Amino acid sequence: MASASNATTDTRSDWETRQAAARGEKTPISFMGWVRLWTRTIALVLLMMLFVVPLYVTRIFTYGSPWPKWYLAIAAWIVGARVERHGTPLRRDVFFVANHVSWVDILALAGASGTAFVAKAELAKAPLVGWLCSLNRTVFVQREDRLRVADQINALREALMDNWSVTVFPEGTTTDGHSLLPFKSSMLSVLEPPPPGVLVQPVVLDYGAMAEWIGWIGEEGGLNNYKRVMARKGTFPVKLFFLEPFSPIEYRGRKAIAADGGMLFPMDPPRTASFWMKDTLVPLDMLFIHSDGTIAFIQAQAEPYSRTPVSAGVPVAAVLELRGGRAAELGIGEGDRVSWGGCAVPTEGLATDLNFCRTPAR
Repeated sequence: MASASNATTDTRSDWETRQAAARGEKTPISFMGWVRLWTRTIALVLLMMLFVVPLYVTRIFTYGSPWPKWYLAIAAWIVGARVERHGTPLRRDVFFVANHVSWVDILALAGASGTAFVAKAELAKAPLVGWLCSLNRTVFVQREDRLRVADQINALREALMDNWSVTVFPEGTTTDGHSLLPFKSSMLSVLEPPPPGVLVQPVVLDYGAMAEWIGWIGEEGGLNNYKRVMARKGTFPVKLFFLEPFSPIEYRGRKAIAADGGMLFPMDPPRTASFWMKDTLVPLDMLFIHSDGTIAFIQAQAEPYSRTPVSAGVPVAAVLELRGGRAAELGIGEGDRVSWGGCAVPTEGLATDLNFCRTPAR
């Protein structure tokens, strides 16, 4: 009974400490916490000194240096992150779109995939941080300066040549890891127009129960968040879920991706499909589509983390997942017809493996 009571007290204490940090209050750190903080910080600095010279040398002769990826993977481990990769990240010519919880996201994602990142232009001027970002070919976006769009596209292509992938956090800020904010389409401006051959692959970062502690939210300062994470005892899991990629050319501009994006799962031949939400963080609308293009069943606002299978109970040709509530916003209902690819927009002559022309009704 005593151990259970202590566990409850510790949990309450952690929660109160986290809430105080979100209000902008400094987090008290124990003696051993300071030992862990400085041990990890010194290890990161020594690691950087070991890696920075080989990085510059390899960049003189070739693109595609592996040194940033190796450094960031080890750095994530030093910080305490234990990264688990689920799904397959595309190796090159890909634009990752991910949720954002903490600065640890950068270490975990880049260490697992070698990706570069898109960041606000103001970050380039920050002492030390700007220099560190440049080492990994960060693409700095000047949202208001439309005259520099060509420069931003060139920077994106440069990053893709060197890192083969680029990541953006379209929420534009960090969250507690249990919610998803509306995407800021300006963060996707480097995809307008998209470089030829580049695909978009959604990524979900899941810190589990540790998300609220790791998350950098509210009025907390960056230094305090860094100290809290680095002084923390033990390790924490970070699960990276690499979802199905899609082509940005199929969407009419970055606002369409931000507002109307979805995931399509074609099935050839049609079959009775069951989906669940075990590893999904946000509510979804699931649209089950007959082979004639009509919607057989809509599961609205499917519950995150649910292990209960969702099915139309009949064979379907595809399942379309939308942001929770989006089907109702658009007035989509069961019995409505759906097309995609070249059959949806025949005047544009789209060439895609996902073309779907509904079967004529008999």
